[in-house]
Amino acid sequence: MSEAPVQVPVLSLNPTTTVSTLDAPQEKRLKSIERWANEQVEFNRQQIELNKWLRESLLKLLAETTAAEKIRETLDTEKLKTLLPRRFQCEHLPVLFEKESEKQARLVYNEGVVCYDRGEIDKAIELWSSAICIDRTYAPAWNNRSIAYSDKGDLDCAYHDYREAVKLGIER
Repeated sequence: MSEAPVQVPVLSLNPTTTVSTLDAPQEKRLKSIERWANEQVEFNRQQIELNKWLRESLLKLLAETTAAEKIRETLDTEKLKTLLPRRFQCEHLPVLFEKESEKQARLVYNEGVVCYDRGEIDKAIELWSSAICIDRTYAPAWNNRSIAYSDKGDLDCAYHDYREAVKLGIER
């Protein structure tokens, strides 16, 4: 005696397909699963879009960084420095990236203070010049660079930097 084959309903996540062999709790569970599956499909679609956008953004950033590095490599800043007076070097040298925050300028400024305290006046001037290039409105860097120029006997640069510091609001 052979047994009759058991009929197993075929379930589909297609909402237009109905399965007549499901009772009410099973149908409710199926709809819940369909809702969850649709949410997952939408979530995955959004993730794919986000990944595409991130990839495009990173490629653009890489291209910009590479271009800036090539410009920086070909730019002979030492030659430019010899052509320009010291007080104008920072104003006329090209800025390849956007200015960084005052926090970055303060970090470079603090390194200059350490060098100045060790008696490395030239290194301190270089660091304070970098801080000024990062943030031209950072008055403490102008003030300290003027003091360092004064210590070296370069009174013209010291006067220029001190006037700039006063203009920016450094305390006298």
